[in-house]
Amino acid sequence: MYNKMTVPHSILFILKDGKRDDVIKFWPAPNLIEHYIVEFTPSDLTKSKYKFSFNQQELKLYIQSLLDLLRYDNEPFDDIQLTTKMIPSVIFSIADLDRTHIRGLIEYNIMNALDTPIEVERQ
Repeated sequence: MYNKMTVPHSILFILKDGKRDDVIKFWPAPNLIEHYIVEFTPSDLTKSKYKFSFNQQELKLYIQSLLDLLRYDNEPFDDIQLTTKMIPSVIFSIADLDRTHIRGLIEYNIMNALDTPIEVERQ
C-alpha cells in the first residue's frame, strides 16, 4: 500500500573522528506551493533544532551559500552526505565542493527531490 506523504531529505555534515555530525533536513511546506521547511540540528550538547522556511528562490540561495561557506570553513567537516528519497545516499568530500559541477549536482538533486511527489510504501 502506498501513502503519499511529505518526506524529509537531508544533508549530514561528517567529521571522520565521529565527534559530531550536524544535520540539515528539507521538506515541502504543507499547503504552500514552492515553499520549504528547513530544520538545522547542530551537534552541540544543547539538543536544539532550528526550523525556518524559504520560498524556492530563497532555498536555492541558501543551498548555494551553504556549499560555498563549507569551502572556506577554517574548521571544516571532512564530508557531506546527501540523502534524498530518490537516489542512494551520496558522500562528497569537502574538497569536492571546489568543483562547480559537484555543487550544481547537489543543488539540483535537493531541489528535484523537493519538487517531486514521492509515495512511500509501508510493508
